[in-house]
Amino acid sequence: MSGDPPGDYGRESRWEKDDTTVESMYALFSATVLAALVLGAFVYVAHLFVGGSPVVVQVGVGAAALVWIARVVQVLVRHQRRRDLGR
Repeated sequence: MSGDPPGDYGRESRWEKDDTTVESMYALFSATVLAALVLGAFVYVAHLFVGGSPVVVQVGVGAAALVWIARVVQVLVRHQRRRDLGR
């Protein structure tokens, strides 16, 4: 409370905002890379073993979407927990 300007309680510092931005971009980038790898694996299997089955590719798209969502949530929840603990 001491040293804070009036009406500035609970606001994030510039460093905290930058940290959140970097962590969000990391979450999106790493999720995209993982999803691309998962989709690539399914497409590879579809063309190599199943003869290009569209069903396997569609399952791969679904799996990639789930991996993307799970990774974004995982990174952002971990970031929030670290912030709550003051690290």
